[in-house]
Amino acid sequence: MDQKFYLLPWLNKSKKNKDGLHPIWIRINYRGNRAEISTGIHIKLKDWKGGENPIKGNRSQVTASNTTLANIKTDLHNAFNELVQEGKELSADAVKNRYLGNDDTGKGVIEIFEFHNQGSNNLFCLLLF
Repeated sequence: MDQKFYLLPWLNKSKKNKDGLHPIWIRINYRGNRAEISTGIHIKLKDWKGGENPIKGNRSQVTASNTTLANIKTDLHNAFNELVQEGKELSADAVKNRYLGNDDTGKGVIEIFEFHNQGSNNLFCLLLF
């Protein structure tokens, strides 16, 4: 893996929801470029410690949140590796877009016709494909 690619979970202390919880974001860094994504996880400021398991505590919700963060990081690493294997342009935004499904991995006209010719003549399936 390229040493210039790394991920940093961080607590957005400047924002909090109506329950007083702060959102956790992940910063994607690649060769000096940054992109950020929200993890959808919100915690109390006092529960943030950073590091490998950034949320402290023993509650099952804390364990689940740390596992979710680890899974997101794994998925982001996988997105980076996919882009490398495909020879695509690498950037923090490209990794973010691949992770979010907002990149050019959609099917083109040829792939759609091949899908159709393989026996699926269901228009609904074709549109979802």
